[in-house]
Amino acid sequence: MSRKSSHKEDQESLHKSIYKIDSLLKKKLTLEEIGDLLPGSLHVNSLKDFSVSFMDKSGENIYKHPIEEVISGGVPMLQKIIHPDEFLSIPPLLQKYVEQKDNTRSFSFFQRFKAVYGKHHEWYFTNCKLSQLGLISITHPIKDLRNHVVLIEKVLEEHTFFKKHFKKFQSLTKRKKEVLKELAIGKTAPQISDEFCISVNTVKTHRQRIFEKLDASTFTELYKYAFHFDLL
Repeated sequence: MSRKSSHKEDQESLHKSIYKIDSLLKKKLTLEEIGDLLPGSLHVNSLKDFSVSFMDKSGENIYKHPIEEVISGGVPMLQKIIHPDEFLSIPPLLQKYVEQKDNTRSFSFFQRFKAVYGKHHEWYFTNCKLSQLGLISITHPIKDLRNHVVLIEKVLEEHTFFKKHFKKFQSLTKRKKEVLKELAIGKTAPQISDEFCISVNTVKTHRQRIFEKLDASTFTELYKYAFHFDLL
């Protein structure tokens, strides 16, 4: 079997677990029973603030703390556990995924956790999906995913760009983000002017400010922002 084929099977195997959950729920299995059947740590997060509403027993291996207290601790507990960079950057991505209301696809990302009273964060890979219970997820330690090289490299590249440029992108107003999207797909100033019923000079001013705030010099760089921040 070729390395490419092996990587493809690894990716499919990694994503299949999250889709098994719906069928297992229909069979009237409890979340605890499902967690025992699937690899990784199974957890459910609120769609409102992404606090944990359920976590299987394997979560105690990550947090070294009673699961009941992790759940009752709400968002402040998550802030204590999740690395500050991911605590800031991941929720906007999750919110966008949730708002699309598409339960036919999953959403994957990397994040760093530490034990509740620990000092060092470790990398984990999370694959989540909308369900009748909320945002249901399976989280794996990166060390257990060594064979999933292609998938990890792809998601890590997206994660790295997002984390590095998150503050710059967030400095844009809603209108500037809309203009950024149009610029990224190749529209001219007059076309954007017609699209938003604003003057061409206003569009040019937006364009100049976008380049400045993103510290960009080419339209290729603008496209990267639009792509990685899911504007396209």
